Amino acid sequence: MNQNMIQKTLSIASIYEKVGEACCSLRELCSSIEIEKKVCSEMELCLTEALNNVIKHAYKEDPDQKIDLTYSLKGKELEIIIEDYGIGRTNLGEPSLIYDPEDINSLPEGGMGLFIIKNLMDFVSYYRIEGKNTFIMRKNL
Repeated sequence: MNQNMIQKTLSIASIYEKVGEACCSLRELCSSIEIEKKVCSEMELCLTEALNNVIKHAYKEDPDQKIDLTYSLKGKELEIIIEDYGIGRTNLGEPSLIYDPEDINSLPEGGMGLFIIKNLMDFVSYYRIEGKNTFIMRKNL
């Protein structure tokens, strides 16, 4: 394997308690290739948000499903691929950020995780082919 290319794969059950396992695996990769802690923390936050979305929306919290993850370092870019066979995403648009800062009940109810991901990562893509959802996030290091 090319020494500029590192790849790590894992599968987790579709339960919130397993999200930490996926983040720990990402953190280990970041540490092994000496990625700045701030950048690693931002990627962990994005991974957490994306996995929580799969568990909640794609699998409707069905614990008997699995989520496949691939982390790839290609040169100076880290790519995270999340694959599942749950319900496809229909709304990947930007959430409305119009709210009253004095009223916590006026905060947007959905889309904030995707907003965070799109603002912290350099590239975000989603597609669904033959029942499989693929969500890709990339960060330039």
